[in-house]
Amino acid sequence: MSIQVAQNSPNTQNNTQGNLQGAARSHAYDGVDKLRVSLPQSLIDTDFEYGLQPTKWESISLQNNRPSIYFDPQVPIAINFSGGITSDGASPRSMMTLNLASGTPPAVGQPIFIQNSLNVNVDGVWYVESSGGLQCTFRAGGVVTAGANYANPANTYAYAGNFFSRCGFNIGTNSMTAVGTTVTVTTLAPHGLSRGNQIFITGAGGSNPPNGAWVVDSAPTASTFTFTSINNASGITNTAGNTTVFSRPAGFLVNRPTDGGVSFTSGAAIPNAQLIRQTRRYFRYQSGKAIQFSTGSSVQPTLPTQSITSFGQTITVTTQGAHNMAVGTVVQIAQCNQIEYNGNFTILTTPTLNTFTYQSITPPSVSPATTATQFRVGPISWYGSVNRMGIFDQQNGAFFEYDGQELFAVRRNSTLQLTGTVQVTLGSGTVTGLNTAFSTQLTVRDYIVIRGQSYRVINIQSDTILHISPEYRGESYSGSTTGGFTVSRTRDLRIPRSQWQDPLNGTGPSGFNMDLTRMQMWFVDYSWYGAGVIRWGVRAAGGAIIYCHSLQSSNIEYEAYMRSGNLPAHYEVDGISPATQITATYSSAEVAGSSLFVTSTAGFPPTGAIRVQNAGVNGTAEIMNYSLKTATSFVISARAQTGATLAAQNFIYTSTALVGVEYVSPDTTTVLNHWGSSVIMDGRFDDDKSLIFNFGSTSTISIPAGATVPIIALRIAPAVDSGTTGLFGAKEIVNHMQLQPYELGVVTSGPFLIQLTLNAFVTNFSGQFVRPVVGSQISSSLAQVALNTTTTATITGGESAIAAFTNTNGQTTLDLRDVRDLGNSILGGGFSNTLATTRQGFYPDGPDVVYVSATNTGAAAATILARLSWKEAQA
Repeated sequence: MSIQVAQNSPNTQNNTQGNLQGAARSHAYDGVDKLRVSLPQSLIDTDFEYGLQPTKWESISLQNNRPSIYFDPQVPIAINFSGGITSDGASPRSMMTLNLASGTPPAVGQPIFIQNSLNVNVDGVWYVESSGGLQCTFRAGGVVTAGANYANPANTYAYAGNFFSRCGFNIGTNSMTAVGTTVTVTTLAPHGLSRGNQIFITGAGGSNPPNGAWVVDSAPTASTFTFTSINNASGITNTAGNTTVFSRPAGFLVNRPTDGGVSFTSGAAIPNAQLIRQTRRYFRYQSGKAIQFSTGSSVQPTLPTQSITSFGQTITVTTQGAHNMAVGTVVQIAQCNQIEYNGNFTILTTPTLNTFTYQSITPPSVSPATTATQFRVGPISWYGSVNRMGIFDQQNGAFFEYDGQELFAVRRNSTLQLTGTVQVTLGSGTVTGLNTAFSTQLTVRDYIVIRGQSYRVINIQSDTILHISPEYRGESYSGSTTGGFTVSRTRDLRIPRSQWQDPLNGTGPSGFNMDLTRMQMWFVDYSWYGAGVIRWGVRAAGGAIIYCHSLQSSNIEYEAYMRSGNLPAHYEVDGISPATQITATYSSAEVAGSSLFVTSTAGFPPTGAIRVQNAGVNGTAEIMNYSLKTATSFVISARAQTGATLAAQNFIYTSTALVGVEYVSPDTTTVLNHWGSSVIMDGRFDDDKSLIFNFGSTSTISIPAGATVPIIALRIAPAVDSGTTGLFGAKEIVNHMQLQPYELGVVTSGPFLIQLTLNAFVTNFSGQFVRPVVGSQISSSLAQVALNTTTTATITGGESAIAAFTNTNGQTTLDLRDVRDLGNSILGGGFSNTLATTRQGFYPDGPDVVYVSATNTGAAAATILARLSWKEAQA
């Protein structure tokens, strides 16, 4: 997304009157400046003490905005903890054996996810290499000592993974070559990968095909990258398309049973990794009221630590899990009984995934360190990643952001429409513009919205050609050569703490001095109408809420300040590197000490490494070290470093083919901890009654004794605009409405067990998803229904949402109003009207799907008619 830092504009001028007149007024008035006279109503009930609540929350790992692998936390792999997870001890990556207690092991080529094992090299997403009986094998991330069981019965869990639809890299036929163990992959459009990114290869053929989980060694051009396989490969074959090469997520999410919180991270300190945690529900804004989000969290979190030892002044810290930090990160060490260990220090080395070293000022007198309570170890200063929390999504909303240097209040919107239109093709990363001005309206690494989906711009080739990540996942443009789709740009207005109306540093109106290493309660509230006010606040001394900054839109903006007032609660750890672009040619003849001129160096550290990328599908890339920066230049100290081309390149400045520059890798991707989330509406939430939509059988179906048959399927339509629905990408907006089941009525000639099953998959279901038609009347519903008329249909998996027995003979009505509402996933989906027969096609690979199924509990065949009704709240 475009990043805007506030510079004393009308949006950020102090506007204390009506917004910041002390705690008393803040308590007495809501976000639309009305006196609080009615009881507020909670819109979400969250309690993390007992688990991660998958029915209310969704989490997703992305790599440069690219989805890849997901798993169902409600369908874990049953680990046999006696056999557990063992290693053959092989180098450089050990082969692991996972022993199951029951069930069927994941198939060869399927992703498998391991978390909280007794060795950090075992944790992550891996490729199943063999499968049979009650075992499967996978290759770990490093050397794991043989002879031990690395499964901890108290903490370790495992899941079989699945690939999101249309998420792979677009490659041509046989686009992988190998020299020994070095494999080169060529993509059809810029891939956006960098050294250290994680990938997954499946379905390749040839001699020793490099199927498995790997790490990128280099990305010499925009469309090539290399990795090192375990074995020499030759004659590698693959089919064309998006089904062989995938990014591999590094992030994880865990419950904190000891204190009731949730911890998550985007994973290792690698470029452009992201982890998003978001409520399933988009909370529906109601005009004239305010919505308030709040949470308890720390933006400079501590890491669980096993030990701190010294050898002279060299101190080694061993954390319980991967620390995700790199050399140069500033860490705070506290609460050691020996004061020599305590203080703020810069990391010198990271010998393993869970150890790092620093140098103390004086040698400690005792080793290892001891503590009366527990060690406090955590990053407090870094570059290249951010923590975010608030009420927002990838395109709109308001939140707090900490980037390792500064705390920001941020407003995000995607209401700015670009000039011209674009044409896109399913599975292609190339966007072709008509009358567009990409080079002046966008920068490399911006986010844009096409047909409701967010894409990251990774290469701007000209005013009319750019490349995106991931490849376009929606319906192709099929109109004339003169038409196209509208594109919107996502913009973040980032207001630094120093410019807040109360900077919370002891000098503001409240006098409150906020310590970011401590737990805080954070608040964001807003009114919408397209022109409302956003307020950011914290709970300060004495329990008062201090609204430290407010942002007015009325009489300032020319359009709605965000597309919709309906938003989810959202948290994010984001390793998206700071980026810029060159403003002058930098040739291959430039030597150490020369300056590379760029638009801005904001967000980059004082010294470090940058990746410079030429525009175009085959644009070359070079990694350079710099020893100094100014506001608009880097002083280069070394060229052609490992990870890209190994020779100095020419980077020619033009005003249309933009040469991108990004920080090579984040210093750290922290663990973000949070304890509960609240979304409250000021005043009662009105039901805003509409039609009660309904759909059902038109003729009876006879079900044999003992058989279970799905009858009706219901989902919200994947996409919508102008009151019409369609598949993902066929309309302008991803459908995030709330669909509330209301009532189910059945008429039977015998006894049945009726169930609503959520997100199952079916076989032999005779119908497809269509817009509801009742008699001859087309419904105005924004949902889709499917009707089965065959007794051979089956249903497996999923979760029973409600169940009841019918009367032996006659009519039965089941009240569904207490069943949770159905929704969509973070990314959206729904690429087909055919009902899912595998794990792909429904949540989280698309909208929730609920089935009405009937089990004949009698001794003879019996007939059934069913009718389902529901309500809709648009979002």
